Amino acid sequence: MVGGFLGVVIALERAVAQAERWAFLAPGLAGLGSLALLIGLPTQLGAALLVACSAVLMIIFGLIHRVRPERSTILLLVSAAVWLVGNALWLADRQSQRWCRGGLAFWCSLSWANGWSLRRCRSLGANEHSW
Repeated sequence: MVGGFLGVVIALERAVAQAERWAFLAPGLAGLGSLALLIGLPTQLGAALLVACSAVLMIIFGLIHRVRPERSTILLLVSAAVWLVGNALWLADRQSQRWCRGGLAFWCSLSWANGWSLRRCRSLGANEHSW
């Protein structure tokens, strides 16, 4: 459920930033996966939806990296890949211990990447902001 909730929030933020209709698949898939697990549908359905969400999120982060090839965007891409692998392991054998490691690695590396991005934004001069 944590992966579903945070998957919705993070994917929604990135989809809005991407400003492409297809990018909204990621938060939609995460929300549907969470809902499926919450109402007691088969675990494999919820896990499959979260796998799909993490795959779309990985594509979004890949596109972000193409525009901004920086350490932080590389880490975003790697963190999405780790989450995808963790979700795929959960779907394949439903051993929550393996999935939890992938999910934990995703959230930790995502936080680290966001910290790098924020530090970079703070270091920019007032004239360098694009907004």
